[in-house]
Formats: sequence, C-alpha cells, structure tokens
Amino acid sequence: MQVKTVKAATLQKALEMVRVEVGADAVVLQTRHVRREGLLGLLGGTQVEVTAADGRAVAKARAKKQRARGVAAKPKAASRPVSARPRRAHVDEGGWQDPGAAGALIRQTVAAVREELRPEPEVRVVPPAGDDGRLSAEMREVKALLAKLVHKQASGGGELPEPLAGRYLEMVEQEVAEELAQRLVKQAGEGDGADGEDQEQGLRKALAALLPVAPVAEAVRGASGPRVIALVGPTGVGKTTTLAKLAARYRLREGKRVALATIDTYRIAAVDQLRTYGEILGLDLDVIQRPDQVEGMLARRSEADVVLIDTAGRSPRDAERLAELGRFMALARPDETHLVLSATSSERSMRDANERFSALNPTHVIFTKVDEAICFGGLINVLAALGRPLSYLTTGQEVPHDIEPGSADRLASLVFDPSGGYSKC
Repeated sequence: MQVKTVKAATLQKALEMVRVEVGADAVVLQTRHVRREGLLGLLGGTQVEVTAADGRAVAKARAKKQRARGVAAKPKAASRPVSARPRRAHVDEGGWQDPGAAGALIRQTVAAVREELRPEPEVRVVPPAGDDGRLSAEMREVKALLAKLVHKQASGGGELPEPLAGRYLEMVEQEVAEELAQRLVKQAGEGDGADGEDQEQGLRKALAALLPVAPVAEAVRGASGPRVIALVGPTGVGKTTTLAKLAARYRLREGKRVALATIDTYRIAAVDQLRTYGEILGLDLDVIQRPDQVEGMLARRSEADVVLIDTAGRSPRDAERLAELGRFMALARPDETHLVLSATSSERSMRDANERFSALNPTHVIFTKVDEAICFGGLINVLAALGRPLSYLTTGQEVPHDIEPGSADRLASLVFDPSGGYSKC
C-alpha cells in the first residue's frame, strides 16, 4: 500500500497535490502543521503536511487481511449494511466533497494500517524477584576476573589491582591498544596507599595526559593579513559542514570578520552548499578553480580577520589529486591546516589517511561524527600515535551547535562511559 506525504503552504494546495500525486481515490490519513526546515533557524515558518493513501489499495489490503484471517466477507446480521462499493472522498477545485465519507474511510484506513503493523507479542524472561543485586555482583566479579586473566596473559605475569581490572577490560573492549592499556593501568597503579577511587582518577588523568590537545584560542589576525585556516581530509568526513560550524563560531560568537573560500569544485552541489551557509551568515565566498587564483583571493580578503578554506575530499590513494591539492595549499600558506577524520572510520583507515595527507603538513586533527561512532579506542590510539593536537570534535549535523573544542577528558570519558548518548562498543 502506497502512502504519500506532501507539504504545501496551505491546506488547499496540499490537497491539490494529493489529487495529482495519489489520484481521485485518495484517502487522507493525517493533516498537521509542521515547521519548515531551515539553516540556523533563519528559514523557518510553518506549512501544512498531508498524508494520504490510494483508497483502492487500502480496500484491497484490508480484504486480503480479512481473507488471511478467515473472516467472512459479508457483515454480521446485526451490523449496518455496507454497500458493495465503498463511498469515496474526492478532491476537486473546491476541496473535499462528502466529508462524512472521508471520515469513515479515514477510520477504516487507520484501523487497517494499525492491524497490519501490530507487533507480535514480546516474550521476556523475568529473573526471580530479589536476584538483581546478586546477579549484578556476580557479573562484576566475573568481569574483574576476566580482566585480570587478560592482563596477566598479555603482560606475562603480574597482578592487576582490583579497581583497575574492570577499567582495563573496558579499554580493551573499546579497542584501545593492549600495550597502551597496560602502560596506563601500570602507571595508575603505581604508588603505595592509593585507594580504588584514587587509582581510577589516576587512570583517567594518565589517559588524558597522553593525548595532545590544542588549546582553543581566539582567532587572531596576523600582522600582515588574515589568519588562514584550511580543512583537508578524505571524502565524506564532513569538512564542509565543519567549516560552516567554524565560520559561525568565529562570526557569531567572536564577532570576527570571516571570509570563505572553496577549492572543492568536484563534488556535486559542494559550492552551493557552502554559498548557502555564507549567505545566511552574511559572508563572502570565493570559488578557487586554479592555483593561480589563490593569491588574488587572499588579496581581496585582506581586511578579513579569518579566511576559512574548504578543500575537495581526496582519496588517500589518489596521489595525482593530492599533488594537485598540494599546489593550492603551497600558495595559500595556511596558518593552520586541520586534518579532518571521521570517528566512524577504522583505525587503519585513519592512520592511512594521516600518512597520505602528511605531505600537506597538517597542524591539527578534527574528529567528526563522534555521535555516530561505536568504539572510541581507535581515536585514542590514532591521536597518541600522530602527535598532532586535537582541535575540535563534532557531534551532529546542526550548524552552528554540534561542535566542541577538543578535550582529552572528553575522549577519556567516551572510553570509560560511552553510554552518554552514544552506542557501546
């Protein structure tokens, strides 16, 4: 059964669209007012949303359902007679005709849809009353014993302090490298007289101290011109959206004069996407198609405080395109080059991207799509290995909200408490 949803400025226009797209036998299932989607909340407003279905398809679906259940086609003796052909609510230039028939068909349709979508009874196994605490304690004990066993086998011997056993296993489960996890628990367990709480705090501090983080500072204009910040990275990691978030941050929060530039002329609608963000924020956009246009762009935007440059996504293995991007970057001479990596990528993919893009001399790392990631140990391993400071984390698609300064404490909390709105590994 085909269900169609249309949106229009008025109910009359929405009903006309239903008649064209669904047909004269359309049955309205729902009408409501909804808010228009808009960037930064500046393109809002309301519109009418109408959900409708083909009346003939509804009747067929209901008849099929009844036959499958062995229900007699004719009504009960005490029931009200039903005509052989159901009454229909038609749409014409004047709107809906015969609203009583429309209401009856709506009720029939909703009942049929609910019947089709009714879930099967859920079977649950309920533990005996009063056993929850005992089972939880036993699970914690098993987890601690398993952690000790894993650590002992990996390290070649040695006891693991009780409070750190569970944390060690959590790090391994989150795909933190075992060698790194061993080093951290050893460091946290050193010292006499430290109780369990102190050891756990020591473990978090040791992990946070291991991760390089760039302090978030106000974008200061250089002595000879604007501060130039470029974003580079593989395809599909969210560079353009991240650039828009940074532009909004500098423009709205810090009151900076911001200019936008893009070298991404390969991806469909990439320029239009960034131009739309620029129009909403009141920012100029330069589209750079050749390396010899870079210096002219910088000269035109010499009065800006910050110039943000978006680049085309490149496959880490496309050496020719990476070399071409390198020619643009050499002329732009950015003060900061942020390597953008998706938190949903495998650790191997992130390491490979870092190796391939190292020719562009990235100075910082941005992890995007943190809200979509399942495990966070790979981020820890990569950041510890690269040595480049973390500048930002992004946690969604909303501009300008879903971005936050890079924080080692934040990454540590994702490893030890990944349930804070995100999936567990």
